[in-house]
Amino acid sequence: MPEHNRGEITRADERGAAGRSGGRRRARVLAVGGAAAAAALVLSACGGKDGASGKAGDAASSSASIAITPATDAAKVDTDKPVKVTASGGKLTEVKVTGPDGKAATGAMGSGGTSWQSSGHLETGAKYTVTATAKDSDGHSTTKTSGFTTLKPEHPVNFKINTADGGTYGVGMPVSITFDQKITDKAAVQKALEVSTSPHVDGAWSWVQDRSAENPGRIDFRPKEYWKPGTKVTVKANLNGVNTGGRHYTAKNASETWTVGRSLIATADNSAHTLTVEKDGKKVRTLPVTLGAPGRDTWGGVMPVLDKQHKVYMTSQSVGYGDEYKDWYYYAVHLTPSGTYAHMNKAADTFGGNTNETHGCIGMRTNGDAKWFYDQVIPGDVFDVKHAPETVAEGNGYGDWNVSWDQWLAKSAIKGGGNG
Repeated sequence: MPEHNRGEITRADERGAAGRSGGRRRARVLAVGGAAAAAALVLSACGGKDGASGKAGDAASSSASIAITPATDAAKVDTDKPVKVTASGGKLTEVKVTGPDGKAATGAMGSGGTSWQSSGHLETGAKYTVTATAKDSDGHSTTKTSGFTTLKPEHPVNFKINTADGGTYGVGMPVSITFDQKITDKAAVQKALEVSTSPHVDGAWSWVQDRSAENPGRIDFRPKEYWKPGTKVTVKANLNGVNTGGRHYTAKNASETWTVGRSLIATADNSAHTLTVEKDGKKVRTLPVTLGAPGRDTWGGVMPVLDKQHKVYMTSQSVGYGDEYKDWYYYAVHLTPSGTYAHMNKAADTFGGNTNETHGCIGMRTNGDAKWFYDQVIPGDVFDVKHAPETVAEGNGYGDWNVSWDQWLAKSAIKGGGNG
């Protein structure tokens, strides 16, 4: 019968410091290999000063000079600190910041053309190369190249996305991302998350729960209404290098694309003791069931399917009911981490359609009803319990649909929900 989630995740402080930089004069730069994470600097024994180069005769006469932060060869650079490039005696004409796999960092030029600053965050444990060019008022160019390395966190913040790449899920499946450490800068994390859909669907992120001894920190994304069948959903967690607060960093990115399958909505009526199944808007079957007895009531509200197992060993002790039952239960459709299942139960043979006699689960008859329902469902299918005394908590499974849209948006760290 019901079971509690168990598990403990150890939190550890992550400390790092920007390393000391040692500037040294550079000879003329002939080539920069930007396609690799560690760009090679090929140097000549002749040319201008401070790593400057340009057209023949330009470097010596150019009055423009360039400063780059972080300094050349700086190590353990914070990933959330911007790269800054400034020019004096001229204006910047081009700035390139190249990191892992030749990927360029984004940034913007200042209004006067004398400064440039990166936006977003850098990745952890990576070598970056900065190449900047400036021209003076006479059109003479000077170029400067610099390199630095970002920090590598000793105890990175780990995260997990609930769906699998290439999977198919029901219309009630939210995107859910969990974290093994406390997230204090929720806005920084949320800005690095993106959901795109085909066809386009408006949706929003919301922080469902904070990390505790019992639960991971968690942010979910859902549309205002259930997904439409056939929708393709792409999730991108561009989290490598995000400072989640207090210099705790994530150290990986993740991306997944999955598809919304046909619509299946199962509605259990706590008063009528029935389970009605609809596929793509058409009623398929109504089954007699027995739900939680008074005082041990089944949770009400929407509980999309988490997963399903052919058999599950359940004990009443796991939910504080003493030693009332301890047995294997078959065709178990999992609805909440606290232990709500829809499964085959002999009690349904006697009480199905008449009274509620379970310890909180939805019991289905042994005559094939439970197996039939088990065979129909996939994760994310909607299971909705009507006329129950209490509604399931938002974080107890995928209870996201039990709050209003305004309430959902209110728990976003970014105004409007931050739909990518």
